[in-house]
Amino acid sequence: MRTEADALVWQAVDRTVLDKLSHRLVLQTEDGRRRELFMTNGVDSAMDAASRIVEFNNGVVLIETLDP
Repeated sequence: MRTEADALVWQAVDRTVLDKLSHRLVLQTEDGRRRELFMTNGVDSAMDAASRIVEFNNGVVLIETLDP
């Protein structure tokens, strides 16, 4: 996923990109539901994305490490 003109654009990726992903961002809403948002390459990217998401949502963004 990438942003383009303030919109999210989904795209297919190959296996080598998937192998580099290290963290999953999960939105936990006020009523306890969980929704997986996307995965990132590195904790810094995950933290940056999570901080932006919480600006627009009342839920909690969880950052989970992916198993190797």
